[in-house]
Amino acid sequence: MNDHIHAAKFMIEDGMAPSEVGYRLNQTPMSALPGPDGPKYGYPKTVFADLVSGIANE
Repeated sequence: MNDHIHAAKFMIEDGMAPSEVGYRLNQTPMSALPGPDGPKYGYPKTVFADLVSGIANE
């Protein structure tokens, strides 16, 4: 998470639009999230979509 915070600060300071920052962070794998090939390096957008679909199926 700290890496995402530092990356977001850098992108904003570099003049990137906040919407583009959010898009890029969603495309950046995180080691704390489960990925398709194992317990690490999942993408926030994919993990969130899985959570939402799990809630919708309950």
